Amino acid sequence: MNEIYLRYEKNWPVDYIYRNYIYPRHFISRSTFYDYLGTPYKKELAEIEARRAKEETEKKRQKSLFDDDDF
Repeated sequence: MNEIYLRYEKNWPVDYIYRNYIYPRHFISRSTFYDYLGTPYKKELAEIEARRAKEETEKKRQKSLFDDDDF
């Protein structure tokens, strides 16, 4: 949705973008769309990626009972 919004925001009002591009594809209410626009999604995506990277690092450090290296 953000890609759609960012593509058209310079040329069209938010309400027009919602009615013609967002609602027909995603079927969300206008208030949900406005809430979505107010969400700092880039920050949240960065936090999710950092959490995933940390989990992957911990998985690599953790020994498994089924590793073949111990035999």
